[in-house]
Amino acid sequence: MRFLFLIFAGLVAANFQEHCWNIAINTDRWIYPILEMVCRDPRLNDIWYNKLDLNKCISNVDASLKWDEDGKFSHSVFQLSLDEHGPGIDLSNVHLNGNCRKDSGDPLWPPTWWGCSINLSEKVELDRGQVSCLGHKADIERPTPEEEAKLRAEIEGAQAAAIAARQDHGSPEEEQEIEDAQLAAIAARQNDGSPEIDPWSCQGSDCIYRHCNKDTFAINSPDYWGAIARFKAICTDPKTKEQFWTELDISQCLENDGGILRPKLDGGFNETCRNHHIRIAEREEGTMIILDSDCLRKEQVFQTRAAFPLSSLVWARNGALGCYDRRAQIKKKLPV
Repeated sequence: MRFLFLIFAGLVAANFQEHCWNIAINTDRWIYPILEMVCRDPRLNDIWYNKLDLNKCISNVDASLKWDEDGKFSHSVFQLSLDEHGPGIDLSNVHLNGNCRKDSGDPLWPPTWWGCSINLSEKVELDRGQVSCLGHKADIERPTPEEEAKLRAEIEGAQAAAIAARQDHGSPEEEQEIEDAQLAAIAARQNDGSPEIDPWSCQGSDCIYRHCNKDTFAINSPDYWGAIARFKAICTDPKTKEQFWTELDISQCLENDGGILRPKLDGGFNETCRNHHIRIAEREEGTMIILDSDCLRKEQVFQTRAAFPLSSLVWARNGALGCYDRRAQIKKKLPV
């Protein structure tokens, strides 16, 4: 009855966990972007087909997808796809990805196209078997008895898989294996070009995790290209023992080489990377302060998740963060 594109057996948002399956998006250009799924009304156990027109909720603003009433984003976005984020089937972050047009502002220059993304889980909601976004409700339809019987069998299988996935996820052994693989990948990527670095190294006597409180490591995480990426921490001046709140613009330290982060003075990685996060890995080899970012590949269309060990590059001196010969632009002394 329906041809579903890019099917994901899972939930749309955290509270969809037991109620929605087979989320899909139409990938054709210039067609209304209909989000399709099958949802169950938890009160009556009825099953409903849902079709939600995302044009009523999303706009393209300068090559960035935003939640917006009657945004009609599909008029300037193509190559739509869905991307699931999260362990197991925990699709609390279901992203709609596309290729967004950015007008040059000059009639003599053509527009450019950029990778763009939005987290559908932020605004797509479920109520009594019907999904909605920004108050706009999906068109719903009951399946035939034959279809419903088939769907219920699929739902039972999906629920069993969900329970198994949740039970398996989070075991210390599995988490260790996943993180070890990620760290090995970081090391391999950093050493496949120049300059080579040891991802487990630190900046000697200026090592950031020796002079800064690791619980305060943070970074602003804008969802658009070109935003200043400030790496933040509370650091101590080893001579005076005074503490400072310090913020370093790390676009002065890194470049994005086609989806791989590399050290480079004034590399400007933030022009093609966004959605930054900081995490800490501690092993026998040492401690690694890791930056994760969504970065464009060389064709500047598709995004990839890139990582870099900041602790191998960023230093802390006299209570301020820095890299190369650049010091933090913000350094505030904390009260004793």
